[in-house]
Amino acid sequence: RRYVVVVPVPPAELAPVDPPAQLASVEPCNRHYFTCGIFIVNLLSGIIIMKIVK
Repeated sequence: RRYVVVVPVPPAELAPVDPPAQLASVEPCNRHYFTCGIFIVNLLSGIIIMKIVK
């Protein structure tokens, strides 16, 4: 079996990353919700990859 996994590289990794404390809090999700969206995409793609590997 051959799995083709496409993992989008978020611009957040290329740009300066916010402090983890800022990402951990809920408030920045309203302000920088582009960053919050990237985090959700990474989380989902991570879960998908974990399911494929197992």
